[in-house]
Amino acid sequence: MDFSELIIGFIAFCGGCITVYLTAYSKEKGKNKALKEDLIETENEKKRIQAKFDTELESIKKQHALDIKTRIQVHR
Repeated sequence: MDFSELIIGFIAFCGGCITVYLTAYSKEKGKNKALKEDLIETENEKKRIQAKFDTELESIKKQHALDIKTRIQVHR
């Protein structure tokens, strides 16, 4: 085995290592991006649900306030 074959083998080995690294890096980067998108979607859904329940709670509070006001007026 002469020096040129050794250099070619080393370059091929390094090229293979870089390819494996970049493939793994790309997969992990894609997975992180998907998780980030899922997190944003989940956070938006949480905000929609919170807004819905806040609206319902305010409606119930108003109804109870009216009921209390009516009962006070009836008992006077």
